[in-house]
Amino acid sequence: MKLEWLNVSVHARNKNKRSKDKYITLLNKACGCATQGLTAVMGPSGCGKTTLISTLAGRVPSSTKTSGCVLYNEKERNSSVWMNSVGFVDQDHAFFEGLTAYETVYYAARFKLKGQNVNIETKIAKLFEKLRIIDIMNCKMRILSGGERKRVMIAVELVSDPQIVFLDEPTSGLDNDVAFSIVELLKEVAQEGKIVIMSIHQPDDRLSLLLDKIILMSHGEIIATGTMQECQEYLMHNGYEKRDNTTFSSFAMEVLGNPSLKYNENGKDCKLEKLASSYRNQFVYDKKYQNTRVGSDFCMRCTPNLMDIGVLINRRMKLDVFRMKTFILYAIIIAIMIAIFSFGVLDNFVFNVSDKSADKFDDVLALIRVVNWFVLRLICNIEEVLIIIIAFTFNSVFNSEQRNIRREISAYSYTIVSYHLSVLIFELIYHLPLITCYLCATLYKYTPKQGIGFVIGCQLLRYWVIVNFGFLLISIFSGYKASIFFSHCRDVILLRCTPSQRPKSYAV
Repeated sequence: MKLEWLNVSVHARNKNKRSKDKYITLLNKACGCATQGLTAVMGPSGCGKTTLISTLAGRVPSSTKTSGCVLYNEKERNSSVWMNSVGFVDQDHAFFEGLTAYETVYYAARFKLKGQNVNIETKIAKLFEKLRIIDIMNCKMRILSGGERKRVMIAVELVSDPQIVFLDEPTSGLDNDVAFSIVELLKEVAQEGKIVIMSIHQPDDRLSLLLDKIILMSHGEIIATGTMQECQEYLMHNGYEKRDNTTFSSFAMEVLGNPSLKYNENGKDCKLEKLASSYRNQFVYDKKYQNTRVGSDFCMRCTPNLMDIGVLINRRMKLDVFRMKTFILYAIIIAIMIAIFSFGVLDNFVFNVSDKSADKFDDVLALIRVVNWFVLRLICNIEEVLIIIIAFTFNSVFNSEQRNIRREISAYSYTIVSYHLSVLIFELIYHLPLITCYLCATLYKYTPKQGIGFVIGCQLLRYWVIVNFGFLLISIFSGYKASIFFSHCRDVILLRCTPSQRPKSYAV
């Protein structure tokens, strides 16, 4: 099993207005290979470690220009086969805080193992035991420590048993002991015959000894590869002096371009550029790999999957419905409505019923008239409140989970169409009582009573279409400000479609 990359370059749009260049180079003609074992990409901040890891994993942003080729077992990558063969653990964890560690891995398994005859519960239990997190299985993600979250997110990727695992800075933000335990765990995974490639900033020598191979990077170029000892000897052989009592990682950081130390060299003809060119010349590649293309090698899938939609709805139910806060909120609202209705009916009944009347039947009729009157007045004034509540709750549908959904869609867990359909179906079901009350209240005021049932059905469909139109505008690939803008546009459409005044012929 072998992963090879040839002449890989990545150019991103230049957002610096002071520069005239339209694109900046993040990765320059990178060449290399990785086999079974634990490989670490090492270099100072901004040298291109994350870009290299993301490019190899197939997570290139759509706005970038790329060239070169990535070969897996001497063949170009096929999107469906490749995405089922790799796992990618990002540096910035994107997870649902309301789920437990077990549920986080469980839903990932439901997406990745669909169609396979696998006992998911047994597989997850063995994986948690292997990663030594069996004791936090039922703990919410929001209360876990950084190291525990790292292990859970590693479990999310390992649940599909990938042959290649990419990790971006898995030790960042962790103390030395926890970082060592994470790398030790990755070493065990690599010893099972997998290719594990991770980026790391400045490991200590104890951690470096666990690495089977190190890739040294500087200014978007690969300088050297090999074991820790081989890399150290290579740098010293090319004129870099290692001071006594200096660790390998400190020495490497000095050489690779730390601006606060003396080995920083920014000239075009510096030693580092010559070393990068010398390393690159070891690889022979076809000229076809020099073709430039925009975006990732893989296309975004759009075909919906009913099983994915069902799992997504189930997860949203777990997150948004079966919560104590939701039950308490609805209980308070129902209690307030019952109290208002009861006190209103009682007050009007006492006011309208004559004390001289001894006929209980007349009292019952009076009570019925009061109830009807109060319900009618309530209906005449409630639809404005309901439309505000519904519109307000819809505004935050996508904003709270954008990063999580992006991660899952980029990993081909499900398609964007499946996600949108699951949101539309869930929101319709979740808000159906409020929507129905709103439509009934509005139509009772403005619609002739003949055929009102058919009209209510048509208006319910119309309302849902308008809401769905708003959802389609609030794309998960838009930023927070764009989402808010589109959500307010949808609210304006909803309010404009609501009748604003009562016909003169109507009287309460």
